[in-house]
Amino acid sequence: MRGTLTGSHFRQEATGSDKSYGFFLRGSGKTLFVCEAAIDALSVATLRKFGGLDWKKDNYLALGGVTASECKLPVALERTLNNFSFKRVVLCFDNDAAGQTAARRIFTMLRQRYPERFEIKCCVPKVKDFNDQLCVKLQNGKNSPSRGTRESTLSR
Repeated sequence: MRGTLTGSHFRQEATGSDKSYGFFLRGSGKTLFVCEAAIDALSVATLRKFGGLDWKKDNYLALGGVTASECKLPVALERTLNNFSFKRVVLCFDNDAAGQTAARRIFTMLRQRYPERFEIKCCVPKVKDFNDQLCVKLQNGKNSPSRGTRESTLSR
């Protein structure tokens, strides 16, 4: 549940919600883009479309926030990885402390648990999140640059 008033920070889990089911937009390809929120997943898809890429081919998963521990993957990500086969996973989290901490932790866990299964990348928006990145692109015209920091490996 989310507050709808301007400036509201109300957020709460609805009774009976199951975090193992994230927002998932299934494509035909073997790349999975993992985002914090559904709006960011849709924004990543739209930015890829504006970049001339076949956005429908890719897969998009929204975790419903990030509170990644150092030893447990988010349950929606784990469920998705167990049920589908991917060659590449791209973490697309917010450009803030919580998002980047979660990205590093998830990146490390994926490398440890699935060292040969798929390539793992990370893409960071230049602004707060990918929805804001899309808004900037729309304000500046569809031909303006829209990429965040180009998919780094977070290997540090």
